[in-house]
Amino acid sequence: MLLLLLSGLFTVRGYRIDGQTLRVRRLLHETAIDLRGLRSVKPVPSILAGTFQLVGNGGLYSISGGFWRKGYGLIRVFAMDMGAGLELCWRDRIVMLTPEDPDALLAELRKRLR
Repeated sequence: MLLLLLSGLFTVRGYRIDGQTLRVRRLLHETAIDLRGLRSVKPVPSILAGTFQLVGNGGLYSISGGFWRKGYGLIRVFAMDMGAGLELCWRDRIVMLTPEDPDALLAELRKRLR
């Protein structure tokens, strides 16, 4: 029961942009991701292809946590499903998302590239 409750609290429910912050909507809170220094954002056919989960939730209500991928290293994932999504890259980190409308979020994030 505790596992179900904790997983439910950290469920990824969506994303929104607030100025220079991407907010990952959870059940009772939001996780803030600073967009300053964002270098690139691109669509990817499968966010989890070739990944190995290091820590986090691998599919109970959502997918979130730290994953490792050859050629990338450590990536943070905040996903509602295992399908296509977006890859956000900074100089020192990579974040993967699966928005309901990837094209709309992609266009909005590209406005913030430096």
